[in-house]
Order: sequence, then C-alpha cells, then structure tokens
Amino acid sequence: MTREIEALASIINSMGPPIKVPSHPPKYRRAAVAIIIRIRPDSRNSALLEGRQIQALDHPDSLDEFFAQSWVQTGTPEVLFIERATRTTDRWSGHVALPGGKQELHEDDQDTAVRETLEEIGLDLSDPTQYRCVGQLDDRELWASFGRIFLMVLSPFVFIQLSPNTPALQPQPDEVASVHWEPLSLFLDQLESPGWTPMVINLTSKLAPKLSKTMLRGAFGTISLHAIEMPYQPEFVVRKRIETEEMIKAVVDFQPSWDPNHPPLRLWGLTLQMMADLFELRNGPVQMHKFRPNWDTRRMKKRLDGGFLPRFSLMGMDFWVRFMLRINLWQSIKNKSETSSRVGSWESYFRLVRRAFILALLSRAAILALLVKYLREPVLRLIKSTLSKTLT
Repeated sequence: MTREIEALASIINSMGPPIKVPSHPPKYRRAAVAIIIRIRPDSRNSALLEGRQIQALDHPDSLDEFFAQSWVQTGTPEVLFIERATRTTDRWSGHVALPGGKQELHEDDQDTAVRETLEEIGLDLSDPTQYRCVGQLDDRELWASFGRIFLMVLSPFVFIQLSPNTPALQPQPDEVASVHWEPLSLFLDQLESPGWTPMVINLTSKLAPKLSKTMLRGAFGTISLHAIEMPYQPEFVVRKRIETEEMIKAVVDFQPSWDPNHPPLRLWGLTLQMMADLFELRNGPVQMHKFRPNWDTRRMKKRLDGGFLPRFSLMGMDFWVRFMLRINLWQSIKNKSETSSRVGSWESYFRLVRRAFILALLSRAAILALLVKYLREPVLRLIKSTLSKTLT
C-alpha cells in the first residue's frame, strides 16, 4: 500500500459525524460542494499491460474491502478540481474550485452537491455502482468583507470513486472552463515541505468594496495569501470560437495538448481551506478542546492553509495583526472562551485583521498629529527665514 493510499484510508476512517451549522437570517442561504476522489490504476498493472480490464468489485460491502483490492493498493489517489468559467455574476469567477453550488428548495445538503456536480461536469454521484459518499466535513460559514457580511453556510461532502474507470465528463461550458485531477501526493508533499506561494489581492476590495472601483482602490495596499501551485494538466478545456461578430460559441476540447510552460493553477482561499480540513484528518479525528482560542496559531501552522500567515504591504499592518492575535489568545485564556468549530478559523483571523487595520490607521493619524504638533513651529520659522532672505 502506497503512502498516498494509507493517508487516504486514514482520512476516511477519521471522518465522524459532521458539525452542522444553521443558516443565518435574512436569506438563510446554503450551498454544498463535492470532494471527489478516484484511484488511478498503476500503468504497470498486469491487467493493463495485457490489454485486459481491471477486475474490480461491483459493490464492495465496506471501505476496508474496497481498499483491500490490489489495483487500489498500488494506485494513485487523485482529487477533482474545476476551473470556473469567467462570469461577471460569479463571485468566484475564474477560481480553482470544487464542483458544487447553491441549494434549491426542498433539497438537503448532499442532494445539492450531487445535483450541482451532475449539472457542472456530468458525473452522477448518485450512481451506487460508481460512487459512494464516505462522509461530510463540518459545515463552515462564508462571510464577505472580512467577516462583516454573511453569505451562506457551505457543506463539503467527500465521495470516492469505486471503479478504476472514470465515466465520461459532460461539462457545462457556461460554468466550467476546465477540469483537473490532481494527485494527493501534491498535498502530502506540501505538508511535509511547506513552500510560500503568494496570491496577492487588493486589500481595498476586502475592507471597503465600494472604494475598490474608485481612485482610492490602492489606498490600503495589498494582502498576500498563501496558495498551492498545481500543474495545469486538464481533462478538457472549454475554448471560445467566434462564429460571427454577434455570436461566440463554446467548444469543448477533450484532448487538449499539454503545454509545460502554461502557468500552474493556484489553489487558495476557501477551496484550500476545505482541503486543509480534509488533510487534517490524516492523523486522526480533530479533537474538540473545551477551551481553545478562535484562532489557534499552533494548530493552524500544521495545516495546508495555515503554514504561512498572510502578509501586508501597508506599513505597520503585520505588527498590528500579530498584536491582535496576542490579545485574542490572552482574552480566550482569561475568559475561558469555548469554540464549537473544528474547521480552520480564518473568519476569526480576518475579523482580527479588520481591527488591526483600524489600529494601523489610528496609529498613523497619531504619528501625523505628533509630527504636526512638534514640527509646526520649526517649519514656520524656516519658511519665514527663507522668505526674508529671498526678499532682501
């Protein structure tokens, strides 16, 4: 059994009942995504070398029976990601994501993940001969503007492909630009040897979205978030073909030529956080501590998404963020505050960032006021002296 298969089996065995989070008023929005994992058979498998089909169990009674199959033990586990199509109405347009979307009426969370996956890429996760839902990660709340605006509650479900043969993909060009199967080894390597790959974002768009379209869009500097680079090796690519001046047709290329010079995909933000929740289970279930700060630096440094804290271009922001983290830890210990969440607590972190930003602005204003107070008289005397010499 390979290192990746052992890690996958450990992750699945560590998945317990998820923590469900009720949605918030006034819109009570919910969404769900599917983390789809397949085992790609080793190309040196004797059946493949002899031109035969791999013999796989049609309906394994248990996951232990599934993992006991020889083609599974020597295979390569991979996770499916989509590159979202570029759309002005999509908040996550062009991002690397997991298949999924918003919940419809009279639908539970898992139904939403299954329906959205079928609509976006044509995989039927409800087919028991092909896929099995092995569990759900804890619900997580999605907020905008660094914790000021509630968006929805997101439920991630984990599915494993039971067959060595992946069904044909049927992409929805309006929603998906490309599909990628990325190996689990990429994430295990990142955990063992973390590397800093920054994703630079304008801080104004997060703290004051209304100013991001004005001349003040660069006033607050930038924030660099940790990302993981993944090789660009798509299963298919949606290409735009101009039919006439008025019509552009989407054409799906199922055999795209791989360009080694193509920029890699960047996994960051929410999707990286969910993958971090998943891989945190490789060492066993995440324990609920009675007293733990909302932002647990020691725990987050061991995760895929928390090995490197964000960095800021605005002078003083890094200092004030670390100051707020210390204050948060001290208050949690003093008040014995409890946390009921096992997911990575980035929303708590970004709320602290918002407070740190206010402190950074106030400190700048205070320094400016002091400079004006103590330099006003010397500057005025210098100006008067210069003018008098000029006039004489």
